[in-house]
Amino acid sequence: MRLMFEPIPDDEISKERLEELFRSAFFKPERDADDDLVVRDDGVVTVVKVEEDRKLITFFSLWPMRTTFSEEHKLQWINRLNDRKILVRFCMPKPTLLWVDYQFLYEGGVSPYFIITAYKRYVSICRELSKEDEDEIIGRE
Repeated sequence: MRLMFEPIPDDEISKERLEELFRSAFFKPERDADDDLVVRDDGVVTVVKVEEDRKLITFFSLWPMRTTFSEEHKLQWINRLNDRKILVRFCMPKPTLLWVDYQFLYEGGVSPYFIITAYKRYVSICRELSKEDEDEIIGRE
């Protein structure tokens, strides 16, 4: 158990190391067509990126949004999400797509416990999206 709290040095953080970490935490990470690390958990598909030059780990998910709502309506909803939810960021890179992400620095090292706990919190917030989506903006026509 002690190993989960011992920081992984920043020069040992990599996509491969995170893949190993997620496997040891009983997730089933995989690689997509772009060789990105992807973790699926209870309907939430998360891409895990490591930017070694910036010492930054990013979790992000993409959600389709219906075209039956105006961009203004969608942006108002996204602003409410950003106001109500902590840790994550919501944005609309294009009118049919919701981007959800969480980023953190690992300069100086980071514990496996923190990475897995942050991931679980991120997924729990993503799962709550349906509760915040009274108009059913998320989805396909």
